[in-house]
Amino acid sequence: MKICYIASARSYYRPKLFEYFVKRGHQVHLISPDTPVFEMPGVHIHCFPQFRFKILRLVFTVLLGGVFVRRIIRSIKPDILHAIELDEGFAAASSGFHPFVMTPNGSDLLVWAKKHLLVRIIARYVFAKADVVTADSAPLKEASIALGAPKDRSSVIQWGVDLTQFNPQIDRARIREKYALGNSPLILSSRPLRQLYNTDTIIRCLPAVLKEVPSVKIMFAYGFTDNEAGMKKLASDLGVEDATIFVGPVDYKEMPYYCAAADICLSVPSSDSSPRSVYEEMACGVPPIVSDLPWTKDFITPEQNALIVPVRDHQALARAILRLLSDGELRQRITKANLKLVDEKLNYHKHMAEMENIYQLLC
Repeated sequence: MKICYIASARSYYRPKLFEYFVKRGHQVHLISPDTPVFEMPGVHIHCFPQFRFKILRLVFTVLLGGVFVRRIIRSIKPDILHAIELDEGFAAASSGFHPFVMTPNGSDLLVWAKKHLLVRIIARYVFAKADVVTADSAPLKEASIALGAPKDRSSVIQWGVDLTQFNPQIDRARIREKYALGNSPLILSSRPLRQLYNTDTIIRCLPAVLKEVPSVKIMFAYGFTDNEAGMKKLASDLGVEDATIFVGPVDYKEMPYYCAAADICLSVPSSDSSPRSVYEEMACGVPPIVSDLPWTKDFITPEQNALIVPVRDHQALARAILRLLSDGELRQRITKANLKLVDEKLNYHKHMAEMENIYQLLC
């Protein structure tokens, strides 16, 4: 098949999606509003005209995106058009091409559509044009259906975890030696530093954690450096800078080693759909602490797969961290349950095969 995606080339995880279909022998094209920042072997990339200001890029996507996409489509003649995220979905829908698969990204529906009427109008237009809608969680699927996605042609397909890349056999010592961690308990946060992900809540919980476990370290490893200066200042203001490690952007191929080095992982955003980074950490045998959001109801059982804390409650987060650090039996129980869960429900190859089957049926 000749598959054409419309999606941001700046996404940390997008190359992993394309990799599956390239390896399966399909011809993969990407139409992107951004220039790539990650390598995408085998992918033919077509970029929108570039603008210095984000608002100009958005205006172009909304007003002329469909025209630009039509021109590219005429040249490559794809079998499938698949848009990821609502902005790109609008350009795809405006192009008039079918079959058209639409996948919302999470915040586009779970955050922005709740705040802005215009986003809801755009979502209804896009979903009305889509032949199939996929989502990476039940809450995101339901949000799509509420905004007009066809109920009988909407399904949950996870992005999944590549268990050949993320697994309990990854070398734990590599990162611990690199940062001279010794036997210090290591807590990992691999979410972006943007406000949505509440990195400040993690830093604010540190004084209470350090009071009980002075040797603990928290490592922030992420795809982009947004808000790094602000978070470093907060750590300094609270006197916990010596316990924080801001790694900066990490190559995706290196992430398994960061996961394996950790004793606990954290993901405490205010909104989320289905956090792939958490699943990857679970696949490496790291017990998670996550914020209490609807996605956890899909298959996360509290106390069995994760400890769940209220959103933006640094005191509850500190208590959860201290509990996991002090209870080795609980950590082992969560780890064992999660290795089974990831294999059964979050296997990358199984979910990508399901996506491939959707493409084939539409063709």
